[in-house]
Amino acid sequence: MRPLIVDTNVWIDWLRGKNVELRELSRDRILFMPSIVAMELLSGAKDRKSYKTVIELINSFDRHKRILVHTKEDYLMAGEALADLGWPASRKSNDALVISTARRMGAEVLTKDQSDFKQLAALVSVSLSS
Repeated sequence: MRPLIVDTNVWIDWLRGKNVELRELSRDRILFMPSIVAMELLSGAKDRKSYKTVIELINSFDRHKRILVHTKEDYLMAGEALADLGWPASRKSNDALVISTARRMGAEVLTKDQSDFKQLAALVSVSLSS
């Protein structure tokens, strides 16, 4: 099975105990976390308990060497995809980085936000699950 990258919104739901059915899609898969997703999760931690939970999650991925650090090529592919779609660098930049990193890894992306990812994934041939 191909590696699986889990989008920020899915992690947020899982940490809140929601969308448990999406966890079934990740069963028996090797999960990776792009560093941009780690940043997004930390930026959303609004209190000490949330921060600690997110740090523990990130540290778990780090211990298993499953944090994906974006390469220059990931940034270039993301920029080209945004340009091809006529989208300015903005909030979509993070999504484009997730997609370009998935492409490099040969991974599929698990997201509940198809609208943000569908065009980017089609442009660079990345599979989505939702």
